[in-house]
Amino acid sequence: MSDETPTPKAPAAGDAPATAQASAPAATPPATAEAQTVPYERFAAKVAEVAELKTIAASVGELQGQFQALQTEVAKERSAWGEKETLYKARIFDPDVGEVVRFQFERSGSENFADFVSKADQDPVLKKLLSNAKPLATTPPENVGARNSPPPRGEFSPESVQNMSVDEIKANYAKFTGAWGIPASRFK
Repeated sequence: MSDETPTPKAPAAGDAPATAQASAPAATPPATAEAQTVPYERFAAKVAEVAELKTIAASVGELQGQFQALQTEVAKERSAWGEKETLYKARIFDPDVGEVVRFQFERSGSENFADFVSKADQDPVLKKLLSNAKPLATTPPENVGARNSPPPRGEFSPESVQNMSVDEIKANYAKFTGAWGIPASRFK
């Protein structure tokens, strides 16, 4: 025990400190007897600031309510799109058939819409409805209704025809109409 340093005992509330080193100096009030005062302008500014912060806090509460409402709306829209996407993947494009599938899903009490749609052939109503559904029309062949491109320039360019005399045009008329694919009888 000789190697240990003794721990000082804390003085009791009514006891005076034994030595000046043992206790820290006590905080003393200011020497002046005047009480601290806050200028009225500063006090009024702080009261106004607190009132402003209260209105901001109230508007934050309103904004949080609006945010929650928007979050629920987005969740509903995503759910609706997920159902629509599931119907499209199942090749159900008719909106009326989609409504019947949704109605049957709600009646079934199933949890997952995609699983229900994948097993739609087991439901007697949907099986009959989906067997009568029209398949999606095939895509039309390319270039249907497209016009043929003009023929490549032959020996006559538009500039050379514009610079021809009337006699030269009459002499080459059959060549023009043949190159352009126009019957000669249409132009006279």
